[in-house]
Amino acid sequence: MAKRKIDENIRIRLQEITGAPGYNACMAEELLVQVRDDLEIPDEDLGYPERFFDTLEQMYNDHELGISGRGNVIGAAQLGYVTGIFRGNAKGFGFLTPDPAFTNKYPEDLYIGRESTGGAMNGDRVTVRVNTRDARRGQSGRPSELRSAEGSVVRINERALKTVIGTLQCEIPFHKRGAKRWYIEPDDRKLSLEVLLNAQEIGDAKEGDKVEAEITRYPKPENPDAAGKIIHIFGDAQSKQANYDVILHENHIRTEFPPEVLSDADAQAARTLTLDGRLDLRDKIIFTIDGADSKDLDD
Repeated sequence: MAKRKIDENIRIRLQEITGAPGYNACMAEELLVQVRDDLEIPDEDLGYPERFFDTLEQMYNDHELGISGRGNVIGAAQLGYVTGIFRGNAKGFGFLTPDPAFTNKYPEDLYIGRESTGGAMNGDRVTVRVNTRDARRGQSGRPSELRSAEGSVVRINERALKTVIGTLQCEIPFHKRGAKRWYIEPDDRKLSLEVLLNAQEIGDAKEGDKVEAEITRYPKPENPDAAGKIIHIFGDAQSKQANYDVILHENHIRTEFPPEVLSDADAQAARTLTLDGRLDLRDKIIFTIDGADSKDLDD
């Protein structure tokens, strides 16, 4: 099923309206008017109705809303569903951080067991069906504290990751006829999976290299590992340079610049410096904890 384009402002407002404690289920046309008024969308915006109903339909597909037998729109909480962001754990289980519209009913994160993640990865936007909300009993037999609600991921609405960075690993089969198994062990410990690779597409990468792979197949309940294709090789994972390069890459810090920028930088560096407006401390003894090769002496 093709995914409808969602207007995020409309989605959030629909969540707030249908998730409010006093919400009475009503027809979509009534919500159309209410959302327009709440968001102060002008009548001249002729594209608004289409955006509204596209968003409404996609929210229905994502279990964020429901439709009653009378055609009224029902909030996800009334249906036993909650939407939010999945937070993974190295041990395979995770937690759902509910969207703001659900925090009144679920002020704490919902626990998602490792068998109930539905193939979700850390950071994914998901819909969860609430399974239990009971009390944990202490040794006295009396409820000592409320246990966090538990749930199961029923739909992954939006994937957070397009690529994964990690260390390239290779498993040698016990039998001579078996094929080597290549995979990436992610740096992010919240990703409890391996990214499998086609042995024919390893290219120049070597076992133990730090690499980035584009995800070509996401995890599923029946197959918890992902698959990918190497798109960047940083070098030996044990080297400082490879790990420096990963940090720069992950934070989108440019290290290559066009010739005109480099030319301008050279011209600025060649300028003669004067003491105008500066305090000359060159004849003073100054202690610093920075190394001799430091670029920024700020202590």
